[in-house]
Amino acid sequence: MKDQHYLFRRFGILNFVFALILILSASLFSQLYQPTEKDWAKIDVNSISAWVTSYGSLFRDPITGNSGFEWPKGGGVYAIYASGLYLGALVEEESFTSFSRLI
Repeated sequence: MKDQHYLFRRFGILNFVFALILILSASLFSQLYQPTEKDWAKIDVNSISAWVTSYGSLFRDPITGNSGFEWPKGGGVYAIYASGLYLGALVEEESFTSFSRLI
């Protein structure tokens, strides 16, 4: 019984340390990552002008931070401020999600 508690404490602490490192590294990456011009593009199709990015953020102007979905194009009317992708899956009764950052 003593060996089980020892193993549980040891692996519990290791899991906690691993989770802490993972959270801190993700936080640091999000603070250091600065999008470049290669990460976004403006789509001008029919009467719509909209910004899209490679990191999942949609319809927000990455240069000014203002609304980026203009309709009709050239009219100065913006229908959507910002949007983003949100994906989810259920695999063997375990759920996984992923979402975009709105920078």
